[in-house]
Amino acid sequence: MVCLPDMFTSEVCLYRSEEYYQSFITEDRSENGASALIKDRSLAAEWGLVLPDNVQEIGITLEYYGSEDRDEWFTGERWYYGQVT
Repeated sequence: MVCLPDMFTSEVCLYRSEEYYQSFITEDRSENGASALIKDRSLAAEWGLVLPDNVQEIGITLEYYGSEDRDEWFTGERWYYGQVT
């Protein structure tokens, strides 16, 4: 998973449960934040990456504003690669 704008939070994830994985890539909105699929962009295309035929890409925007401390609020993107669909 590639995280933007803070790439240092990026990580390799292995999901053993489809249900658990789906909880990360599902669009949602609550009083604490929101997540939405990125449908009009491709990070791979922007970075000039060539993905193998069996590798897919899914992008998610994240907004978190559930804390009273505005310094903890953030907006970012998570990009998933692999057998993601």
